Amino acid sequence: MALKFDSSGWLIPGTHDGIQVNTDYRTEKGYKSGYSAIVGGKPVGMVWHWANAPKGDGRSENLRKYMLQEVVNPAREASWHFFIDRYGKLYQHAPLTLPTWHVGNYGEMFVPFKIGKYAAGTYVPVGDINKASIGVEMENAGIFVSRKVKNAKGELEDVFYGWPYAAHGNLCSNTAMCNEVDALNMVRAGTLTPAAPYAVVPSRVEFSSKGVPYDKYLPEQIKTARELARALKDHFGWTDPRQIHYSHEQYVPKQKLDPGPLWMEKILPEIEIDLFGRRADGKPFIRPLTVVLGLLGVAAVAGGVIWWRKGKPLPAFIRRRLPIKS
Repeated sequence: MALKFDSSGWLIPGTHDGIQVNTDYRTEKGYKSGYSAIVGGKPVGMVWHWANAPKGDGRSENLRKYMLQEVVNPAREASWHFFIDRYGKLYQHAPLTLPTWHVGNYGEMFVPFKIGKYAAGTYVPVGDINKASIGVEMENAGIFVSRKVKNAKGELEDVFYGWPYAAHGNLCSNTAMCNEVDALNMVRAGTLTPAAPYAVVPSRVEFSSKGVPYDKYLPEQIKTARELARALKDHFGWTDPRQIHYSHEQYVPKQKLDPGPLWMEKILPEIEIDLFGRRADGKPFIRPLTVVLGLLGVAAVAGGVIWWRKGKPLPAFIRRRLPIKS
């Protein structure tokens, strides 16, 4: 059974097509003043985030507990509609009829040109993106840093660390915990040394196209994200892949990096092809298997031609495809 929403904008709890759905942790804090309804009654799309609260390897369960506590914490305005844990479990915290404060102040201040209310093939500015979108948090440690460390044999090897990389004390200008861009810049500048509590196992590392290490998104998590996007697309009648191609980084580029290039450039385009038949950026998408089969086909034809030139009869499947008499 596919993911479905009831008339109140809540997912139907239970297990659907192998995806566990939980709606017990509901945000009841009122979000923010003036956040009583989605702009226009229908969100323009969904904004993807990663949830990289302080952790290293083995802290996944702690992160889930932290996220589920924070979303119902009345002392904080931060909120989001959905949270997908590392292994694909799906939590809904707010109904689709209400906005959440998932982008923050920057979402109130400006809207990139790509964002707007979809109508008649054009995008019209809507103002505060918090009020006009669905916020989706995914459990992910984000960008890693590495340093050479001697192992038990005295050999140097790469060790990877997740944000915040080390305990910072008062190194940050505003709080005792740096935002991810500040912390990353300090590590790269040599003013912050990654510490063992934030080390991760190598199996979690996946490199971007630019060779930067990131936390790997697991297949179970990707499946849940795809089916959630499908359910939202069907529920709201979205027809443009750009409506599921919004990221936190678009709004807060000086402080946020989520959900990263592994998601936005590699995984999400596949989801867009699956749901809409095309990518949000308009680029052609060729699946790796298609490339492999194409190369095999070219090799087979080339081999057949060489065989024919040696005076041997072409195989039947080659003769059917080439205007050559053998």
